[in-house]
Amino acid sequence: MGEKLIGYKFKLWSEENFDISRAPIFVQEAYRHKKYAFVADYVRLYALYTEGGIYLDTDIHVVKNFDPFLNDGFFSSIEYHQDMVDNLNIVKESLDGNYNRNSNVAHVKGIGIQSAMFGAEKGHPFMKDCMEYYENIHFIQSDGSFYDKIILPDVLALCAEKYGFRYVKGKQILKNNIVIYPQYFLQEKRMQQKIVLLFIVLIIVGEKQHFYNVYSMSLQQTLLW
Repeated sequence: MGEKLIGYKFKLWSEENFDISRAPIFVQEAYRHKKYAFVADYVRLYALYTEGGIYLDTDIHVVKNFDPFLNDGFFSSIEYHQDMVDNLNIVKESLDGNYNRNSNVAHVKGIGIQSAMFGAEKGHPFMKDCMEYYENIHFIQSDGSFYDKIILPDVLALCAEKYGFRYVKGKQILKNNIVIYPQYFLQEKRMQQKIVLLFIVLIIVGEKQHFYNVYSMSLQQTLLW
């Protein structure tokens, strides 16, 4: 990985440099119930908003450097689950003629913005919008259930709507220099061989999680540009 990321810096995010007690109640409740994936959802937003950089999931392997994306204010790719979209008739039932979300639809199932790997410049307002989404909800609902049906790809898509995001497959250049690339930029490709990672983005040690702010790609995905 290092030879493809010359000049890049790696940073570890953990409870030592992220104060859970100052996070929104959603994050605190998820942390107390050991639902760490939802904690990581917020922390990656916080990391990019406060310092800028690129977030990657744990199963990350670099095949090319990410220099072509460094002029984007925010970048990621569309996450489009064709089978779900077709089976649930999402285009007809959830979207209008311009592929915008219908007002009576809470979120569009099967279509979102990739959250396994994305980057943003420091202080980007889109990251702030996404962080604020978590300030108005509880992870523990009044009936004791978890607020776990809307995940980060949904949150990214919902918050991107104000910048012009539509639920389509193609490349989108939105307001504030937000660029959403086609899905094939992060095309899923199952790897058969076992690969030992030298750089981990999200490390689980016992009940603790640590967060890296780096730039790479998933072992189950291939970048094509």
